[in-house]
Parts: sequence; C-alpha cells; structure tokens
Amino acid sequence: MSARMPSHLELAVDAPKSWKIWLHQFQWYSTCVELEQKSEDVKISVFMTAIEPDVVEIFNTFPKDKRKTL
Repeated sequence: MSARMPSHLELAVDAPKSWKIWLHQFQWYSTCVELEQKSEDVKISVFMTAIEPDVVEIFNTFPKDKRKTL
C-alpha cells in the first residue's frame, strides 16, 4: 500500500486546530506505512520531513540528547 504524506503543517491560521488536523493525518499516514515498526531515527526523520520547515529550525535548537525520541 502506498500512502501520501500529509501536507506541511500550516501554523499561520488557527494553529491549534491546524495542529490537531495535521497530527491526525500524520498518525493515519504512520499507520499506513507501519512507521511504529521502524527505528526511532526513521520515525523522527519521517516526522521532521512531513512537518512545517519552521518546526525543523526549532527542533535543531534542542540538545542532541533530546532529539533521539519522538
């Protein structure tokens, strides 16, 4: 089965609602591609690829030891 990754998270308008919808879409995508069976590195990489680019900048400010789990 192939699944389409959700569009990037759009935080400019109604961020709480956008986050909730995006997260549900990402969870469905994760189920389709059996992401839970993958390593933490793969899970984080897929999540960071899917999310809004500005969030990547925030993630990169986290200490390296905090970047290992999602």
